[in-house]
Amino acid sequence: MMDWTDRHCRYFLRLLSPGAMLYTEMVTAAAIHHGDYAALLEFDASQHPVALQIGGSDPVLMAEAARRGAEFATKRTVRRMPHGSSGGSCRMPASDAVGG
Repeated sequence: MMDWTDRHCRYFLRLLSPGAMLYTEMVTAAAIHHGDYAALLEFDASQHPVALQIGGSDPVLMAEAARRGAEFATKRTVRRMPHGSSGGSCRMPASDAVGG
């Protein structure tokens, strides 16, 4: 859910359901690689359990993004729990889905 499940939304959802698994908004691997990944990966320890969602088509960039997410989470939390978990999506390109 790009531009929706930001840290403010996750905080609100955590108030509603203390034990639910929360997910970050989808962050592209390229944005983590080229941008301010600390700002993109920011979360509060009270949001646990939370999973980092990484999108992209380059496996090397996605692996790097997952490593950065794990390193960032390790620095931000007392326990080693890199965003709870991380996952990537494998989907067909939109042009294939629409145009065949």
